[in-house]
Amino acid sequence: MATATASVTSAPLPAAEPVRPRTVLVGTALACMGIAMYFVGVLSIYAAQRQQTLKAGNEWIPHLTIELTPGVFMWFTALMSLVTMAWAVWSTKRDDKRHALMALGITALFGFAMVNQTVFYLNDMAFPIDTSVASLLLYVAVGSHMALMIGAVIFVGIMAFRSLTGQYSSHNADGIIAAAMVWLLMVGVYSAIWYIIYVTK
Repeated sequence: MATATASVTSAPLPAAEPVRPRTVLVGTALACMGIAMYFVGVLSIYAAQRQQTLKAGNEWIPHLTIELTPGVFMWFTALMSLVTMAWAVWSTKRDDKRHALMALGITALFGFAMVNQTVFYLNDMAFPIDTSVASLLLYVAVGSHMALMIGAVIFVGIMAFRSLTGQYSSHNADGIIAAAMVWLLMVGVYSAIWYIIYVTK
């Protein structure tokens, strides 16, 4: 009896699972902060220059009417994409790969739709590209956001491919969460652009 007890107590304990470094999440968070600071700077300069021009009694965007309807549709598209992105994270954390991939695919389609809507919006505004401050700042803000949208769609596509190969599951959903962070930033930036540029003009 004593021998059996000794053999049980001397058995080695299983090794603890190593803690994964969350490099994807940390790197994405730092990149998102940098991108957010960039857009805060661009939109702050846009608002300050517009206020200065209007105080001087000049028109900020001469002979231009910005319709709100396309921007509202694009904003609702962005909100729907947040739901599907959250669905992807939720499904990944529950090892539901089929629904996670479906949600990522729908999110990417929403992203393509937003890029298409942005191109339509710019064509509908027919704002001439010239050397005016208003034209420069408008196209810098909207063009930068379009680049962010394309980058977010590519990021989601890469994470969907990695999820397809089994790299993400309930034990490691860092890549899908990182894609959701980028997507949330993209939608937040568009909301600021929509209000500061399209609504207040």
